[in-house]
Amino acid sequence: MNEIEKQVSPIKKALFYGMELVGFNPKNFDKHSLHIIINNIELNHKNISVGNFREAFELGANGKLDVNLNTYQNFNTMYVANVFGAYRRFKINKRKLDTFKLPEPENNKQWEMWEKKKHFEWLRDKVFLESSKKNGSSGQFPEILIASFKDIYDYMLSERMLNEKMGVELKDRIAEAERAEVLEQKNPKKAFGMSLNKKRNDSKIPPCFYKLEVVDWFKLNKNKLN
Repeated sequence: MNEIEKQVSPIKKALFYGMELVGFNPKNFDKHSLHIIINNIELNHKNISVGNFREAFELGANGKLDVNLNTYQNFNTMYVANVFGAYRRFKINKRKLDTFKLPEPENNKQWEMWEKKKHFEWLRDKVFLESSKKNGSSGQFPEILIASFKDIYDYMLSERMLNEKMGVELKDRIAEAERAEVLEQKNPKKAFGMSLNKKRNDSKIPPCFYKLEVVDWFKLNKNKLN
């Protein structure tokens, strides 16, 4: 085996693999035709690796490509080019779909944070900004505001939009939240909204704490958001 044959050996193997997948009999193939196809691949399809080559024929054999893989026992450069063309279209379409695809989470925490992000974006775009436009002024939420403030708070903390309160500052904020909950319970409308907002909370921090943190951030940053 000479040096050239050694260099093209992986491509040869991939070619014969592709032939087998599409039902082409290699006995109907001569060395001259093989070299023509290999030279054409090296000249015109340099970005197609041996792995891509094998994948293209595997996808085609499983009906994933928009091309007819029936060779009619005529495996030539045009046939290979058609398979490569269909493979490229498949990859382009897959990238487009992946752009709009929900993220594949590596773990549950990643998925949960993605959901929290979407909840924050909903509150910002569909509630805060939309309500501001309807009221003709910025920095206003509707009177009854139903949202998972703990989730939104967690996301904002992860993005460093909020700073976690500690010590005396945290204690004062909790006291403020407790007073706010008492006032909301006296208001029938707000009490209804507050009951829907509440989630299971194992800590001593009242649910209204997260609402105050989130709502105050929106009020402080209303000019940047509008």
